[in-house]
Amino acid sequence: MPQVSKIPIKKDIEIKIRRAFSQSLAKISSESEMEKYIFDLFTPTERVMLAKRLAIAALLVKGLTYKEISQKLRVSTSTVARVNLWLKHSGKGYKTAVEKIGDWKPLA
Repeated sequence: MPQVSKIPIKKDIEIKIRRAFSQSLAKISSESEMEKYIFDLFTPTERVMLAKRLAIAALLVKGLTYKEISQKLRVSTSTVARVNLWLKHSGKGYKTAVEKIGDWKPLA
């Protein structure tokens, strides 16, 4: 599981590095460039975790049940429920990502 240092950084520094991270993502211009970025930046576990979250959101939007998603992606129904909460209450990022992948059919 990913871990964050228990030693907090100053809020202004956190904001600046998060903004720099977002800007670096926004400037990636191709899928192959993004693949390299993701491969270097995230551990194998983090890559799978993030991909599964997006897949959960996409499958929820398509109308699959928690149980169907849980079985297809081998995640707990509580993980599906958590993504569903983010999707419904604060999931503008999820909604945008699901829209960007369009008619996604790998598991549905």
